[in-house]
Amino acid sequence: MLLKNVAIKSVKEAGIILMDNLNKIRSIELKQRNDYVTNVDIEAENKIKAVIKSNFPEHSIIAEESEIEKKESEYTWFIDPISSTENYIHALPHFAVSIAVKKNNGFILATVYDPYYKELFYAEKGRGAFLNDEKINVSNINSISRSIFCVGIHNKGNAKVTEGIKYFKKIISNFAVFRRIGSTSLQICYVACGRIEAHINNHSDIFAIPSGKLILEEAGGIVTDFDNNPWDFNSKNVVASNKKIHKSLIDLLKYVH
Repeated sequence: MLLKNVAIKSVKEAGIILMDNLNKIRSIELKQRNDYVTNVDIEAENKIKAVIKSNFPEHSIIAEESEIEKKESEYTWFIDPISSTENYIHALPHFAVSIAVKKNNGFILATVYDPYYKELFYAEKGRGAFLNDEKINVSNINSISRSIFCVGIHNKGNAKVTEGIKYFKKIISNFAVFRRIGSTSLQICYVACGRIEAHINNHSDIFAIPSGKLILEEAGGIVTDFDNNPWDFNSKNVVASNKKIHKSLIDLLKYVH
């Protein structure tokens, strides 16, 4: 089976689990400050891993809710069974299943599935980005004053709301509209399909960002940290934009340092 087909099958089967258990969560545990895991996270993650292993047993798997399964392979799967568990716990219909596949040192495939609205975002390196099989691109808006952006302000892990607000006060006054929706992977995909112009977050999520990053880059966008360095696993924050407003965004963030 092709990598893409397995990734799509995985997120869709996990999506069924999410929808079947919406408003029926049996257990909620606190992993760290304001960071939760439910029985549904575990069930969805196990389903994804089972699908991957049945097709590519030799591949490595790094999943948010379980131990790393390292194999002697050039392929590694990154799994986020629920992007925005907090939203899912509250039955707020903005959550997703995210998968990214890395070959050696670069990501080559990404899928983000919103099971509530049945929206499947996916991309293969060098082949463009798609939403439900329709090619997508970032918006053409090149002015911050006409842009919509989504913001993530977290009291999670090492990220603090007070620090986030310091950055966003300056930006909010320059944008047309800002939103706080919740799912990092979905919000980056919304930049990719032109619904918004940027996603800015003072917390860096190594499971949600890789999938959205590849999809956005294939749609013509860009993902960096607040200092305009390319985003990687060591980044402490993230700026994902349609590229056309990126320099202006970074300039605004620099004024806050």
